[in-house]
Amino acid sequence: MIRFTKFPADFTPLHEGLLFEVECDEPSDVEVCIYEAQTETLVGRKMLYGVSVATIDIAPYVARIDDVVPLALDCSAIVPASVGEYRVEANGISSGVICVSNNLTLPLAQGVITTAPTERHIAYGECDEVRIISRLYVPIFVSLTTDEGFTMTLDFTSSPGYATLFFATSDLPATTRRAEMCIFCDEIEVQRITYHFAPHYGTGFRLAWLSEVGSVERYTFPTICRTTRSAERTECRTAEGETFGIRSLRDTCLRLSSAIEPRATIVSLAGIVASPRTWRVEAGEPTRVEVLSTEAVSHTFGRPDRVVVDVRTAREEVAI
Repeated sequence: MIRFTKFPADFTPLHEGLLFEVECDEPSDVEVCIYEAQTETLVGRKMLYGVSVATIDIAPYVARIDDVVPLALDCSAIVPASVGEYRVEANGISSGVICVSNNLTLPLAQGVITTAPTERHIAYGECDEVRIISRLYVPIFVSLTTDEGFTMTLDFTSSPGYATLFFATSDLPATTRRAEMCIFCDEIEVQRITYHFAPHYGTGFRLAWLSEVGSVERYTFPTICRTTRSAERTECRTAEGETFGIRSLRDTCLRLSSAIEPRATIVSLAGIVASPRTWRVEAGEPTRVEVLSTEAVSHTFGRPDRVVVDVRTAREEVAI
C-alpha cells in the first residue's frame, strides 16, 4: 500500500522545493507521474526503485511557471497571474491538487505583494503593475479617484488566487496631478496606493525589475549620467598565424541616477542590484537589460538620497 504523507502548501516558492513524501508498507518500485490538474497533461515522470519512504520534488518539472515578464497592455485591467495547478500520482494513487505560481515568498494573508512604497511618482503615459494575492475565487475590486474627481473601477474574480493589476495612466485625464487607488479583496480593503504625477522626462529611462518578493516593480530614472560604448576585438588566425578575420564584441552601457527620493523608495530601488531579471520599458514594451552594478550605497542618515546603477542595454557581436 502506498500513501502520501507530506504535501507542499499552496503557493510554496519554487526555490524552496515542492516536496511530496510517499510511504510504502514494504520496499517497492514506485512510478511517479506529475500532471497539470486542469488538463490532465503529463508534465513529468520519475521511477523510484525499492523505496519504503521517498521524497519527490516536483519544482524542476513545473519550473516553466517561473517565467515572469512585465505586462504590456493597452489599458488598465486586472488579469490572472501565472498560476498552475498540479497533482502527483504514485503507482496510480493521486495526491491532492496544489497551486503553484512564480512568487518568491509564501503569502500569509490577502493583500498586495510589493517592495515599492504606497506613495509613488509616475508620469502621464507611463504604466505600473501591482500583484495581488487573495483567497481562491474571491472577488477583487479596485477603485481609483483623481484630484479632479475622475473615477475608474475594475473588478475580477481571482482564479485561483493570484492576479496582477495593470494601471495605465493614459486611461486618466491628461491634467491629472494625483490619483488614489484602493484595492479590495472580498470587500476588504487590503491596500491603498497614492500616485503623484510628475513631469515626463524626455530623456528618462523606465526600468522594471523582479523584486525579492516576486513582484515586478517599475521606476523612471530621470537622468542618464553617462553612456559608454566599448568593444573587445578578437583576431582569427590560421595555423600558420595569418589573420583571416576579426570579431568585435560591442557593448552599450548607461549609468542611471534616480531623483532625490524618500527612504522607502531608496530601499525599493536598492533591490535592483540583486534582481535576477531587469527590463527597459519603452513605449510600454519590455526589453531585457543587464544590471552591472553590484551594490547600491546610500548614507545620509535617514534623509532623502538617490540611487545610481549601471546597466548594459545592448551587446552585439560583429564580424569585421
